[in-house]
Amino acid sequence: MSHLTSLPKPARQVLPHRDTMLFLDEVTECREGFARSKATVGPDHPFVDDRGEVEAVALVEILAQGTAALRGPGAGKEGESPGIGYLGGIKQLTITGRPRSGQTLSVESRRACVLGPVAVVESRVLVGDSCLASGSLKIWRESGESLPPAPARSRAFPTKSDHSGLEMVGTDCGSPIHHAVLGGALWIEPTRLGNEAAGEFCFEESFLGFRGHFPGYPILPGIIMVKTALIVCERIVQHPLDLVEIERAKFNGRVFPGQVVRTNVRLTARDAQRCSVRTKLACAGNVVASLQMSTTASPAGRAQGAGH
Repeated sequence: MSHLTSLPKPARQVLPHRDTMLFLDEVTECREGFARSKATVGPDHPFVDDRGEVEAVALVEILAQGTAALRGPGAGKEGESPGIGYLGGIKQLTITGRPRSGQTLSVESRRACVLGPVAVVESRVLVGDSCLASGSLKIWRESGESLPPAPARSRAFPTKSDHSGLEMVGTDCGSPIHHAVLGGALWIEPTRLGNEAAGEFCFEESFLGFRGHFPGYPILPGIIMVKTALIVCERIVQHPLDLVEIERAKFNGRVFPGQVVRTNVRLTARDAQRCSVRTKLACAGNVVASLQMSTTASPAGRAQGAGH
């Protein structure tokens, strides 16, 4: 891997991400089957909330981006555009803490196995010696030449329902991405069962999550799909939530600007500390993601609960 011997290397030379959705600063170490990257959380990070903390769900994307230095020997060649890597699946990803604005994160990635275009990578995010998140990620890589075309877009953008239920979803202390995702919600409603809810979302090309994901080929990031599930779940529990674990996730479809994605969630277990959630997302009649995850009240949610 001599192409990465000149280190550190700017992340933009290795990752296809740009603009708002480029979370890493540089690759600092790379050897066979292992890479280490660095990310400093700035105050303008899209997942930093009003308390100066990074939403826990952002750690999933930081882990995924950290796998990019494990690409093939063409990574980072001068004048060559990096291929696109998709988050295809997650197993046993746990989150134990939130970084804060101003902190520098270290991302360690170890390749477990490779099968054709699919790589399984064990990754973790640290602040100093403290591990904030770790898990197993499945990454699917494609060259720019093999990308399927985006579907033709309708000129008519969907409108929000007059009875969307959005006024019931808390927005206090939310990050810019939280407000942007909520702004793309068409409606969110619980079912009569009390432990299920659904919502529909549609994002224009100017949406914060499309900025740099990816240049010339905008697709909805997997963490935004997870974020829609958290927002829909908040409609059930009536307070802000943090992601603490993804037991299993599969991302098997793409969502482009202007497409409507439907998010269905069901609480399978709930106590005072934690909720277990199953969710499916569908777009154009096809399932694009399915997740089993666990959540807990976010700092804003705990403060809201203490106020009652």
